[in-house]
Amino acid sequence: MALGMQANAQMRLIADAHYNYDGASYLPVDSNFYVQHGNGQNPGQFDINIFQHQYNERTTYSFSGSAATPSWKRVNSFNGSNLEEQLIQKASGSSWVNDSRYRVVYKGSVPDSIYYEDWRTQGGGSWRTNDIYVYTFSGNNVTSVTKIDYFWNNQSKQFEYRNDYRDTYTRNGAGKPTSMIHEEWNNSTKLWENKTKVETSYNGSNEPMVVSNFNWTSGAWAINDRDNYTYNAGKLESIASEFYFGGKWTGSYKNTYYGTNANPDSMIRQSWDQINNFYINNIKFYYKHNGGGQMTELRTETWDGVGSFKPTVNTDSLNRYYYWWPTNITTNKALENAMSVFPSPATNMVNVSLPSSHYGQPVHFTVTDMSGRIVKRWADVSSPKISVSVTDLPTGTYILNASNGEGMKSQRFSVVK
Repeated sequence: MALGMQANAQMRLIADAHYNYDGASYLPVDSNFYVQHGNGQNPGQFDINIFQHQYNERTTYSFSGSAATPSWKRVNSFNGSNLEEQLIQKASGSSWVNDSRYRVVYKGSVPDSIYYEDWRTQGGGSWRTNDIYVYTFSGNNVTSVTKIDYFWNNQSKQFEYRNDYRDTYTRNGAGKPTSMIHEEWNNSTKLWENKTKVETSYNGSNEPMVVSNFNWTSGAWAINDRDNYTYNAGKLESIASEFYFGGKWTGSYKNTYYGTNANPDSMIRQSWDQINNFYINNIKFYYKHNGGGQMTELRTETWDGVGSFKPTVNTDSLNRYYYWWPTNITTNKALENAMSVFPSPATNMVNVSLPSSHYGQPVHFTVTDMSGRIVKRWADVSSPKISVSVTDLPTGTYILNASNGEGMKSQRFSVVK
């Protein structure tokens, strides 16, 4: 469940970093750096997973010790506000090579299908379709999605299309899904067959109350499990899951949320002890949010079986999220268009330039490494050029953040010794 990570018209995620606990500290595992061109795009108007990406480019870095190495890159291409393609590339030495892509085909302004293709290097390289996802809509809400496989038929010795699965949605007046039926294609009978169903009921605020899961058994839907939601003063209080077994309900797990603010400060996950008939602690999640409600930190601790939650080796982790949120789009565009960091790569010094409209104003600077750790910070009065020593920074890639109270801009640079 993504808490506090909803899209904001002005707020943009610029980086996140992920750490695992090694017994003494949290060591970086990987991080993502997001790039927004101009004021960014907002493709989230359609209820499709790939359309929820708010970035134009995302670079993933993997860590070996404290050294960050680029590993993957996703680049989104737009036509106006319409997402047309997401290109996925992997690092190969100092270059990027094609791996796969999602290509969106529209009917008018509504997406009709998404082609998932992978890159084949034979004969100079070309794209080959693997899967096709075909959508139908009511407004901006998906009413059905059909997955079609594109595969090599050994009998006919050619590539062919074949149905794989189909999800069909029923929604209420607010566009919330009340049911989703999952069917799979039987290639022998050439018919769709029911497999699973999800039904959701809502309260008057269109918040989920009960989510029930069914399996298709002996020609009828048989309930398997359900999640029960409770709220307190409009805030999510708990989610309790139950299994239906032997003609009765039995506990599975429970998530309980704590905190007095709009977003929870923590959540405890418990599992149901079938023998003693009570919940036992498993793991605790700690949340931090910024003033806009976006999550800035998510940390876990595991129950020690005695009386407290503690970080546990190879089990617990820490995620951090960093944002850019201009309060004035015009000011932010000026800041974005004019700010530069050079040279890159640098050896001893980097120069930072800001727009002339901000000369004489206080600016706060931070430099983070690709794990999101702040390695340098200072405040200065902006001028045509500010020179900063980087002799204390080891070889690597860094992000310079500059904030003048009206907007924030981030620029990547590298240091080579």
